Amino acid sequence: MCTPKAVCSATAPSRAAARARCAPRHGGHPERQNTQSSKSSGFSMATIGTCVGLWKFSMADAEAGRRMMRLETLSEDLMIRLRQACPSQRRIAALAACAYAVEYAQVHDSAVLSVLGELNSARGVAASAIEKVKTLLEQADKQYFDLHDASDSSEDIGCLAAFSRARALSAMLFVVEEESLRSSSEAIYEAVSAVDDASAITLRVVSALV
Repeated sequence: MCTPKAVCSATAPSRAAARARCAPRHGGHPERQNTQSSKSSGFSMATIGTCVGLWKFSMADAEAGRRMMRLETLSEDLMIRLRQACPSQRRIAALAACAYAVEYAQVHDSAVLSVLGELNSARGVAASAIEKVKTLLEQADKQYFDLHDASDSSEDIGCLAAFSRARALSAMLFVVEEESLRSSSEAIYEAVSAVDDASAITLRVVSALV
């Protein structure tokens, strides 16, 4: 039985603060983020051993329900609620956060609206639609970095708008993943990073988890 406790009092940082902390997990500009995978020919045995060890550690943590999530850096109370919630509740909460972020960021692309409609009706999302969202995310991230590099102000309106679009689209890509504590928490984290005030998203998430 899912019985959340502790009233959530999350207050999100501004998008400017989030930009300094939020490394895009879906897409992004590889040259500027330095997160693109190496194209060298193969891994060393030491690297493989390290990866296997990290994987086993991550699986054990996830099963124990104690893996540190980025959302926890914003609100421990909200993360507690997610850990205690049923998968269906988490999915509804993540979708609510994503939908608000998409509306806030004014992402009006037909593919995005179609994906939202399919998610709301619990239908499967077409692979072609997901690829379109990924492409839009890459474009928004590139636009953000281009504007950021060209602007003298870290609070440039166009720069912030591009950042919000990218985070909203990233939230959507986490929602279309198979539901898990990680995917739902990451979707909510990205959605919160897309807006200036977390209160509206927090209320929607908490309502879904009650």
